[in-house]
Amino acid sequence: MSGLTTAEMSRILVVGTSDELASTLELAARLRAIHMIDHDGEVLGLGSPNEDADDISRRLATMRGCMSQLKSSPGSNLIRLDRVRESLSGSLSESMLSVSEDLTRLEDSSSELEQLQNRSNF
Repeated sequence: MSGLTTAEMSRILVVGTSDELASTLELAARLRAIHMIDHDGEVLGLGSPNEDADDISRRLATMRGCMSQLKSSPGSNLIRLDRVRESLSGSLSESMLSVSEDLTRLEDSSSELEQLQNRSNF
């Protein structure tokens, strides 16, 4: 008889950033918790998003829009996840909304000023 045994398996899809791929695979290999096979080209289905994902996505899109208009660039240092979550649930969200509203008013005022200047040139 063979020394091989069978074990119940489940199929999972692990998604993350590329910079974490090597350490994730190393950990899974050490745990002997993964059997990898090449992707066969079939379409991968999406899982269920976290219930807060839409709200977080909206906030991040607003923040990126503000950064773009302010010509700001993100820092190169990574921020701990607990600090990011704390910031998103705290006053940062309110401040970001205020900045976004201010930028919208500034853009509206600039457009109105440009229209007035165009009218005065006639």
